[in-house]
Amino acid sequence: MRVSITVNKELLDKVMAYTHSSVPTEAVNIALKDWLVFHRMRELSKRLSKNSFYINNRQHVKETII
Repeated sequence: MRVSITVNKELLDKVMAYTHSSVPTEAVNIALKDWLVFHRMRELSKRLSKNSFYINNRQHVKETII
């Protein structure tokens, strides 16, 4: 999908350096994927911290993941 957006140059430069990308499109795609993974993990962590669960039906585990 093609989109025109205005991006802060300093922010884009940092993302490109972090992702080791020489192309802005690739850097933005990587950053967006990482952002989604982070937020999915955070949501999973919230769900796990609210519920107890068992490993091998023997060991009770309840752990708050930050």
